[in-house]
Amino acid sequence: SNCQIIWETDEFKWQRFTSIPSSMWYVMINLLKEHPLAEFHETLLSRTLVCICCIFAMPLFALPSSILQCSLFDADQKDDAEEVARAGDAAHTRRMTYQADAAQLLELQAESQQKMRPGFATTILVFGSILAYFYYTARDTDHATFFTVPVHVSKTTLAYIDGTVAICFLCEYASRMSVGGGSYITSGYGLVDLLAWLPGLLHLCTYESMGEHHHEILCAACVLRIFKLERYLHSFRDMLDIVKENGGILGATLVLSMFLWMFFSTMLFLTEKHNPDDEMNDEVYGSVMRSLWSEIINLHGEWPWADYTPMGKAVGTVIGLFSIMLFCIPIGIFGEGFMERVRADRELSTEDDDFDRRPWQDGKLEPKARPGVFQMSLAWSGEEMEFLIHKVSLISLRRFGRVLPSRTGDAAEGKRSSVLEDMQQRSTTCCMRIFIRTSIGLLRCSSARCEPAPMVVATTFITAVATVEDWGGWKGRDTTTDVGKIFWVVDVLATVWFILEYILRIVATGWRHPVSLVGLCDLISIAAFAYTLDPKTRPEAFRPGYQDTHYLIDSVVLLRLLRVFSLESYFYAMHTLRCVLWLNKWPLARAGGALVSIWFVHATLLLSSMTVVGLSSRDGQD
Repeated sequence: SNCQIIWETDEFKWQRFTSIPSSMWYVMINLLKEHPLAEFHETLLSRTLVCICCIFAMPLFALPSSILQCSLFDADQKDDAEEVARAGDAAHTRRMTYQADAAQLLELQAESQQKMRPGFATTILVFGSILAYFYYTARDTDHATFFTVPVHVSKTTLAYIDGTVAICFLCEYASRMSVGGGSYITSGYGLVDLLAWLPGLLHLCTYESMGEHHHEILCAACVLRIFKLERYLHSFRDMLDIVKENGGILGATLVLSMFLWMFFSTMLFLTEKHNPDDEMNDEVYGSVMRSLWSEIINLHGEWPWADYTPMGKAVGTVIGLFSIMLFCIPIGIFGEGFMERVRADRELSTEDDDFDRRPWQDGKLEPKARPGVFQMSLAWSGEEMEFLIHKVSLISLRRFGRVLPSRTGDAAEGKRSSVLEDMQQRSTTCCMRIFIRTSIGLLRCSSARCEPAPMVVATTFITAVATVEDWGGWKGRDTTTDVGKIFWVVDVLATVWFILEYILRIVATGWRHPVSLVGLCDLISIAAFAYTLDPKTRPEAFRPGYQDTHYLIDSVVLLRLLRVFSLESYFYAMHTLRCVLWLNKWPLARAGGALVSIWFVHATLLLSSMTVVGLSSRDGQD
């Protein structure tokens, strides 16, 4: 019934989901982590099937690439073992190189830690000038904001910022040149330092008189300052070493990839010449040169165009099953090489030997915490719990409603009072038994991962209900309907449950839970749940109008979803992530430095090329 899903041409009856063979092509693209027809999956069943494909089936298509990469690494390890067996102590393996590099890198890290202040100042100057340039390029657009705060960087402001940073780096350059002399000037670091101040100083001196074309180039040159961080992070140094150590595999992969690129570009040009889609037969595969551009994207796992002819789908299937994994080999090589360096670094480093990996919920007690409550709740036996229930029941009866015997001396009246008192004591004891047993269970769950299933199910269910759309005629937000009343009752019970759990967590852990991220998310989500219990505000909260004057109302659904962070008390996912980030802070910093550098430079080159082309065409028209 979906016209976009069953779309077909008049001449060829093979497009999209009109048959199982045509569907298999699009499913294979989905398994390759591409969904070019995602906007056309409009039914709940179709979207559910795609979700199942993404969660369970997609990882299976990554197995061939993993197997191929593991085979290559196993071959390298065998070569290293043969080298050791043949040369003995004189052997030189990749692992030894990584260990030597790690030892040298630790020395560089120690030097960098001693120069934290210069590195921190350099980072501020570099990113400050680059962000100023980025906001300058976004002037008079909707992107010239920092969150909701408008940021305007004029031509003069950018020139002064760029010039000030250039003067600071000029002073640094002069200082390093006085120490290093000619060797520093001709080094890579010296060239980067020169480019960090020379274009900026020219920009400051000539921004009023310079032509627009040259002005844009000088402004874009400030992005080259990002490479100054290489002195402290050594990101590209690691990448270059990995390329040297794996030059044979990378070279063979490069040659094979070039052959596949040319071959499949030509094949798809031939198969798509008669494609009824004008975009496919003209703009995408109109010539071999255009096919080269399209195919380099496909060979890296991206399929932005999906409506191929039957022969084109056959070629694309071969690409998806066999060729993409070859293009992914360099990714695996860099990843494995980097992890080898991380392991060698960790073996030699003693910086994090005393780091405690345990979360505070799992026995790592903090000052002023309350371990006694949790330990007592775990140690209570059945008899001790029954004794506690009996004592609490007696105290409740004495304070809040014990039936007194009659003062008239009437035996019958006294007997009747005794019976009433016994009934009241039994009912109170029963209520106390339910409350105390539930509280003890929650105390145990609040301090450890003990029986987490009920809490996990309740949390997941409630957060799912918070995002349920109005399917069909069910109006889940309107409390006047039956479904709306059910959702409202569920929210009431959930709110009471969450409040009780929050209180018991405070009792069990003291101040630690309220000031933690999980505790803050719990408190905010409880407030959001309580706000949506009012039938008057409930429809507006779930269907906000997104007005500038109602930020909190528009964010109620998001605040309710913060409840999902309570799962941290059972799975410690965020704590594990924090430990991983801390233990690998230096490798991640080096990898992040390379990533940000390439990201900024690539974005600037794309913008500069478009700007230069636009200015040239404008000059030609003039």
